[in-house]
Amino acid sequence: MLKKIILFLTLFLTTNAVIATTVIMENNKPVIYLDPGHGGYDGGCVSYNKDIIEKNVTLNISLAVKRKLQLLGYKVILTRDTDVALGKTKKEDIYNRVDLINKSDASLYLSIHANSFTSGDIKGAQTFYNPSNDINRDLAITMLEKVRSLDPS
Repeated sequence: MLKKIILFLTLFLTTNAVIATTVIMENNKPVIYLDPGHGGYDGGCVSYNKDIIEKNVTLNISLAVKRKLQLLGYKVILTRDTDVALGKTKKEDIYNRVDLINKSDASLYLSIHANSFTSGDIKGAQTFYNPSNDINRDLAITMLEKVRSLDPS
């Protein structure tokens, strides 16, 4: 499933990021900001057998997507490119991420997470977006539909 997610994100972002956003350019290239969720002391969720940690999954996905997008000419910024937290507390980490992103003038911001739930009744992909612009909603819906088409269970 992880390979499917990486492939989807790479293909989706490369074909739709410019079309689905108000494009801000740097040297005639769209700027995309990727935020690998968690990091450092904040591992995020952990698999049942404790061998998969969310912070590692999100960083690996973000680095792979960054490489692909750069090959296609996009300027890509990451909130982190190693296993670090962006603050001493979880609250400070979140505020620092928001501050970095708000100062970036990026065309597209994507925070990548790999959540889990203990209940088997809760499953599937989620997208969250800022409702201030219909483009945000459209992008979130499109991403969710694409992820669900990869794993409809």
